[in-house]
Amino acid sequence: MGILILLVVLAAANFSHIDHFLRTGHFFPIEIIESLNNPVQVETWTADGLVSVGGRTIPLPGVTRLPETSDALVEVKKRGIEVAEDGRVYGLVRIHHWCGNDPVREHLARIDIADLLRFLGEGEYAVPSEAEKYRDPSRLGSFSRWGWDVGEYYLYRQWLGLAAELDRPTTEPGSHSANPRPAEAEMPR
Repeated sequence: MGILILLVVLAAANFSHIDHFLRTGHFFPIEIIESLNNPVQVETWTADGLVSVGGRTIPLPGVTRLPETSDALVEVKKRGIEVAEDGRVYGLVRIHHWCGNDPVREHLARIDIADLLRFLGEGEYAVPSEAEKYRDPSRLGSFSRWGWDVGEYYLYRQWLGLAAELDRPTTEPGSHSANPRPAEAEMPR
């Protein structure tokens, strides 16, 4: 009888962990927190780039004009940016895992801001990407006060892989191809 009472008390004390386990398969919530190296606070942005609190304009590589309005840039500027050694500019974006069965409670993703804007179809770019035709900007940009929709974030991650594959230079100058297929005669049977 004493063991039964002890089990009931322990179960009641850990109900939130048991409930979480029954919903997600994990006893404790998962936190995915990425960070920035030497973050710079951003006050606003102009067509030419992000403007730091100190007034310095930081251009995004490959982006010739930033959008006038952008929910993505509003989200990015909340936590500052990082200018990497190669000149790429990264920011942190909160990812909204909205499903109660998702074990992730907190998710901050480190994202290349130029790639994010290209994926969303925001801004203008020096060089077009072959991958641009494989996304529909009218259906993108699901940012809320809780962050970027997790489904759209994972779609973005898949699109990045596709863009890397499609925009990879091949042996022929000026040619881009996802998976160059051998000529019919060269194909194995």
